[in-house]
Amino acid sequence: MKPWRAGPACFRPWRRGLGRHGVDCLIVDPLDADGWVEAIRRLSGDEGLRRSLGEQARLRSLEFTWEKVAQRRRIQLLEACRARSI
Repeated sequence: MKPWRAGPACFRPWRRGLGRHGVDCLIVDPLDADGWVEAIRRLSGDEGLRRSLGEQARLRSLEFTWEKVAQRRRIQLLEACRARSI
């Protein structure tokens, strides 16, 4: 999350649910050397993409504050408790 909050464009190994490929980061298979080279080249050659990914990542990071994550977990737990009591 910290790199996202800073706002630079980033690329990352695949990890479910966090980054959105082409929206707020470029997701690359950690074992795909050619994929990493391509991602680096793509970012280094496209200032608009870097800015767009960086801004979207910064905005997305705001969804992961302690307060917001705790609120989402609270709702999930309450829903799970209600479902069990039915």
